[in-house]
Amino acid sequence: MLKKNQYIMKNKLMANRKLVQAFIVSGIFFLIQLILVQYHEMWADEIHAWEIVKCSHSFGELLYNTRYEGHPQLWFVILFGLQKLGLGYFSMQVVHVFIAALAVFVFCFFSPFSLLQNILFCAGYFFSYEYSIISRNYSIEMVLLFLCAGIYTKYNGRHLVLLSILFFLLFQTNVFAIIIGVPFYIYIVWNIWDKKKFNGLILPAVIILVAITVAAITAIPPADSAFSAWSTKPDVSHFIGVLSDGFTTYFPIPKFTLHYWNTNLLDYLPHHQFIEALLSLIIFSVAVVLFKNDKKLLFLFCFGTFGELVFIYIKYNGYIRHHGHIFILFVLCYWLYCNRYSTIGDRLSRIINRYFITAILVVQVTASCFANMLDVKYVFSNDMPAAQYIKAEGLDKIPMLGDGDFSVAGIAGILDEDVYFMRPSKWGKYILPDQNWGPFIQFSEKNLLSEVSKIQKEKKKDIVVILNYPFNDYKALHWSFLKAFGNSVIGEDFYLYKVNYILQDAEFFNASAEAMIAKNEYGDAIKLLERAILMNPDYGLAYMNLADCYNNGLNDYTKALSNIDSAMKYAPQNGKVIFDKGAILYNAGRKSEAQDFFKSDLKLAPRNISAYLALSQCYGDRKDYNDALIYLYDALKIDPDNKDVKSLVNKYQKAKR
Repeated sequence: MLKKNQYIMKNKLMANRKLVQAFIVSGIFFLIQLILVQYHEMWADEIHAWEIVKCSHSFGELLYNTRYEGHPQLWFVILFGLQKLGLGYFSMQVVHVFIAALAVFVFCFFSPFSLLQNILFCAGYFFSYEYSIISRNYSIEMVLLFLCAGIYTKYNGRHLVLLSILFFLLFQTNVFAIIIGVPFYIYIVWNIWDKKKFNGLILPAVIILVAITVAAITAIPPADSAFSAWSTKPDVSHFIGVLSDGFTTYFPIPKFTLHYWNTNLLDYLPHHQFIEALLSLIIFSVAVVLFKNDKKLLFLFCFGTFGELVFIYIKYNGYIRHHGHIFILFVLCYWLYCNRYSTIGDRLSRIINRYFITAILVVQVTASCFANMLDVKYVFSNDMPAAQYIKAEGLDKIPMLGDGDFSVAGIAGILDEDVYFMRPSKWGKYILPDQNWGPFIQFSEKNLLSEVSKIQKEKKKDIVVILNYPFNDYKALHWSFLKAFGNSVIGEDFYLYKVNYILQDAEFFNASAEAMIAKNEYGDAIKLLERAILMNPDYGLAYMNLADCYNNGLNDYTKALSNIDSAMKYAPQNGKVIFDKGAILYNAGRKSEAQDFFKSDLKLAPRNISAYLALSQCYGDRKDYNDALIYLYDALKIDPDNKDVKSLVNKYQKAKR
């Protein structure tokens, strides 16, 4: 009895010590992360979740608005609660850091590891950067996953109903959690299986089935989702790329560059994916050797890892935040292994435990330090700086148009103002990743100008144009360049322009183009004329000037003829158009055809000296000087002092002799 009391007392002391350690470690973690997160500029993916919830005024509307997200609802429900309290988007970051700290607390309190190991695990890349600084739905998964592991190991498989409820919540976080959670739940049931208590498994089984059903209903997007495709065809390069994810998540040291996120140090090497894939096979083999004496644990590791890789291959290739679940599964399995076996069995397993685990922990902590340091040093995303600039300059009070819809949606979310997404031509504060999503729509400079013109006509106001690429012809279009936001970690860079509202109709752009033609600025003139035609497709004068640019400026007679034909279609009685077609044909070497148009022009404009000169040149080029001189003498009757006419008369008279 005394020994039993001593054992109970010892366990209580250990539990109290673990509790204190967990509070201290998670408290320090929370304070450090709270400081670091203030240097992290949220990117569009983070803001997107916040804004989509903010635009949902009921739970039913929330379910509808998130139908394309491909995630269950738990993270959105938490954000929904925050917004009902009237809190701003920074509260999302604070709550997310708190959830990450809660995951650290759960991990440190329940884990079988030493204090040092707990600290190293929790200071690793995924715990202290990817799933804490960046606000997504993965930190909730970490809390629930390790809470399930902790309750299972602490109470030796009792409280299965409670565990099932926790698994229900776990399955509402993300698809990757379900892929880990299903074999983990099977592992637990497998270990506590007792046929005599079969009835005790019915309620837990119902809870799990309901959990999977609810997750599927809320996560599977509509058929027209941008991510509806499945990749089932054999592809060696794709297979190698997916397999390489194992190494890059176990050893996620990024490149030491501005664009460090989603990179690995081995990416500098030629054929790096093949090398990483080979290293992944070695890592998985080492893990199999470590867990080989426990067939149930080996099932969990192999089934879960295989499930994650298959999903990545056939459905969504993803990024390190998605691939990280491969490593989290290993941590879970290692936790369960150490909890069950107080001493490591054979010599090979001891070597693996000593050197392999140590290497992983050192690399994970190093990767975390580098990632956090680079996040502080560089601007992660320009959504926030661009939105702050727009707000400070009062530009959020005028219509905003954007291209690069997903990143521009980040600005809309921060400002909480509608932006006109030029593809797919709709106003909104967030985008729907369906088949009309921006990347699926071809978008040219002509489309850009058309959309800008359309909205300015509609709103009759100055507008702001937000692009994630530079627009080099803004001066020719009388736009004002405001500011560029570049050099962000993830490439969410912006170029802001202001288009002042004036009556920028087709006549305005044609007149501006004529001024540029006079200065021989043919390239800029062409852009303005194309915009004029876009606004007024039957504007003959614009076609004529466009033909002039190609004829006299660029010597592109094919395009010149095409445009002058359009000009003749819309202005058939304009003698200048007829003359210009003759000039183009003359320059293209088709002089006999040109001659006919010059004669037609003279019928419409009998006093056009240029037509007389052109006809005389046509005859002169054929050495028919008599007819050439006839047209020149007719021209002198109209303008006796014309120097060009007199010069040609002298030239042909000499040639005639």
